[in-house]
Amino acid sequence: MNRKDNTVKQLQAECKKRGIGFMTTWTKLALTKRLEDEDKKDKEIEILKSKSKEDQQLVKKVQKDLKELDKSEIEKKVKSDMILMKERRIKALQVKFDILHNRELEIAEENNKVAEEKLKIYKEMESIKELMTSLK
Repeated sequence: MNRKDNTVKQLQAECKKRGIGFMTTWTKLALTKRLEDEDKKDKEIEILKSKSKEDQQLVKKVQKDLKELDKSEIEKKVKSDMILMKERRIKALQVKFDILHNRELEIAEENNKVAEEKLKIYKEMESIKELMTSLK
């Protein structure tokens, strides 16, 4: 979807429609970035859901195979399949963790920029106050 042609109001409407938080003072660029980040996150969630479906199919296959194996073979098969499922689960969790970690870093970076801007404004306010005091 090409959001470059959309207006700020249209981008805000899309955010509202999708339940994505935003500030009314955000620029078109910030809204576009926010929506693109959410698109990326949604795509990654779909991948995780498909992995979950694969795990369910594997469980069904294991259940079918269990009927055909003897007891010692069943134990070996169950253990190896459990390890495989847990490895897949770890990979899925790692993907979620990485997404959250990257988002956390983005938020921290944005927070630092806001703090720097606040400091500049505060310093300017203080210098103006000092000037006003010296003029009295």
